[in-house]
Amino acid sequence: MRRFVKYFEKIWLADDVRIELWNHYDNQGSRTTNAVEGYHSMIKRNFSGIHPKLGNYLNWLRKLHHRHLTRIVYLTHPNSKPKKRNPNFVKNDNNIQTAMEKLRRAISNSRDHILRLAILRYLRHVAKLSGHKKILPPTNLPHSTDVDI
Repeated sequence: MRRFVKYFEKIWLADDVRIELWNHYDNQGSRTTNAVEGYHSMIKRNFSGIHPKLGNYLNWLRKLHHRHLTRIVYLTHPNSKPKKRNPNFVKNDNNIQTAMEKLRRAISNSRDHILRLAILRYLRHVAKLSGHKKILPPTNLPHSTDVDI
């Protein structure tokens, strides 16, 4: 485990740019790669063969480009209405935001040992919100309102 921690610190905690590649703590956008996976599936549906003819592929790319430009114009129009988000996703985002606020409060009011417990509680809570049902409840954490995450 120590080798992994050293590797992780060296490669992924080296600088803020690398941290932003994987850390979604303060992310207000998508937290998944679903959009990319959907795009890839669309390409696979349109080209079932391994090597499409170049002319067919270029024509398809032109049409796709036109579709994207049209969509951009639509979305940037002042009267454009955004698609309604799934209420479950909105609720989950709000719960995660609440957990983050509790963690920030705990960090600003804590000593080191309490801080570790607050972070652990936050991570367990977010894991549960993300659908990981088998996460064990926090044990022996103080039940102060400062660290109740």
